[in-house]
Amino acid sequence: MFCKNIFQKNFILASLTFMCAIFFALTTMITVYSIPNTLIRKNVQYSLKLYQVEGKWYKWAVPYHSSQLEGFGDAYLLSKALFPVKDILKDSMLGPYYLSEKSDHPVVALFDYFSTEEQSKIFRFNSARYWSGSLILLKPLLTVFNLSEIRLINMVIQIFLLCLLVIQLYLRGGYKLLIPFLVGIFILNPISCALSISYTCLYYITLVSCLILLKYKLYESKKYWYFFFIIGITTIFFDQFTFTLISLGFPLILWVLLNNEAVLPKLKKVIIATICWGIGFLGMWLGKWIIASLITKENVFKEVLNQSKMRIGSEIWGYHISAEDVIHLNMKSLFYCLPPYFYLFLIGGIVIYFILCHHHTACRMKLKKSLFYPLILISVYPFVYCLILKNASYVHHWMFYRMFSLTVVAFTYIIVYAFEKGSYKNSTKSVPDNLRENK
Repeated sequence: MFCKNIFQKNFILASLTFMCAIFFALTTMITVYSIPNTLIRKNVQYSLKLYQVEGKWYKWAVPYHSSQLEGFGDAYLLSKALFPVKDILKDSMLGPYYLSEKSDHPVVALFDYFSTEEQSKIFRFNSARYWSGSLILLKPLLTVFNLSEIRLINMVIQIFLLCLLVIQLYLRGGYKLLIPFLVGIFILNPISCALSISYTCLYYITLVSCLILLKYKLYESKKYWYFFFIIGITTIFFDQFTFTLISLGFPLILWVLLNNEAVLPKLKKVIIATICWGIGFLGMWLGKWIIASLITKENVFKEVLNQSKMRIGSEIWGYHISAEDVIHLNMKSLFYCLPPYFYLFLIGGIVIYFILCHHHTACRMKLKKSLFYPLILISVYPFVYCLILKNASYVHHWMFYRMFSLTVVAFTYIIVYAFEKGSYKNSTKSVPDNLRENK
């Protein structure tokens, strides 16, 4: 009876949160779509100078994939922000933007928009399946700043947040908790996350979620499921399927490391947290399809179904792709995201750490079950994600590979936390209680 009452209370809490989230999303989207495009036209036009220099697929450090900016997604958001609104309610749900007859890249349509000779070659295209919540930040910013200035603002804020996170990581777990996490951040590449508007919101969500988890010790809270539920809702509102999984994976890895429960309860809670994140993610996404269909009287589900068939399918440009093709391409992109000497430095650092431990203590390498199995489970998530979305993972491998940072970080933590400090060499004393493995 007690468990039933708890479930009912949690269900009511989740339902109310979900309704509030839908209301917030709807009202904020309507509000930003009421901003006239005349106020942002000048800054969007100035922002196109970046594309004249960078082109469509710019890499600021050739040939590394982590340096490639999401020029397509950024131009897509700029086009949405620029599009003149006639019916605020409908357009805020349909998400119209410009496309050109000459190319499916939104930046071509933007150049045509500002060319009097080419305007006849652009047309309206709707994308109602996403919330595109990043517009609630981008549109107001574009009234004052151009894309170059927004990138600089991003850089400053993200450095500040990362510094706060570094401090919290060190306070909670010292270098053992800090260093492997920074490995994951390097794979994500903070510079690209600051320069690509399409990446920015997801990166913010990940950093802020980890900060909140550490600051308020949510790894000790019984409401951990609610925390991940909120992250799932926030992720799908702002993100448009980039490397989405990191907003779940990074906070969940920290939760596993700092939670002191035994292996089976911890595994159970990892699964519950993942399910709650998924419910928040899919529920909020489904809410967009339902509300957009009701408001616009258009069949948004048809668009979603067509896109889902393509993204889940195994066909790309007329060729059949296998699961091995998808994983191989993403692994190749992961390897080329950073210089090879970075990985040598990582491996060398772990070896040196082991040697230092060995010389100062009777160091044992023993895998902690309470960490090993949950982290192994999380490390598999990117593989499952890519195998479900084969087409999308293959086409967008140059940014989807970032999800495998979770795999690298999880395994790095497994190795680092496997070194257990004990008594000094040749000592017959037992290991102190506070250094024993948490079974």
